[in-house]
Amino acid sequence: MRILTTLLEEIKAQNQTLILLAQQVLSRSLAGQELDIGPLPEGLQFPLCSMAEIEHLNILVEDPDIKSKVVSFLLLFAHFKAF
Repeated sequence: MRILTTLLEEIKAQNQTLILLAQQVLSRSLAGQELDIGPLPEGLQFPLCSMAEIEHLNILVEDPDIKSKVVSFLLLFAHFKAF
């Protein structure tokens, strides 16, 4: 049970981070900067279903270019899910 609680806490923290990043990207987009939406890195797909996938994402987003693509993808996905 403790592992599930820890996992949930990590997911909540990552969710908050992604929300903040999404707000930054959206602000840039509204300021007239183009979003860099390209293919996601190989092996990365959403939703993330395991701790290993979350750890893999953490490693990938250390690269600013990949981080930008992931955030842009999530923004685009969230936009279409809202409709």
